[in-house]
Amino acid sequence: VTGVQTCALPIFNIYDMGGDQEYQWGFYCRSSNFVIYMVDSSDQEAVERSESQLDSLIKDEELKGVPILVVANKEDLPGAYKKNEIEARLRLKEDESDR
Repeated sequence: VTGVQTCALPIFNIYDMGGDQEYQWGFYCRSSNFVIYMVDSSDQEAVERSESQLDSLIKDEELKGVPILVVANKEDLPGAYKKNEIEARLRLKEDESDR
């Protein structure tokens, strides 16, 4: 956990959740105003794991109504998924009522 404070802005709590485990997102994100979910575009196995993890995050009742920003990094590396592939694999364009 890292607290980041800049002039006149509130403190942000940042959690590096890793990608090897399922988490109870509500525990870490309770009372959050937003969530930034980062996935490594160059690690195809991580992207595949992220689909179910992101789905559980979206469905978590503790986070209902909390905006989620999905950031895919390392897109410039050879073999990395591109934006449209990430959107498809993580089902980002599906109607939220289906999730």
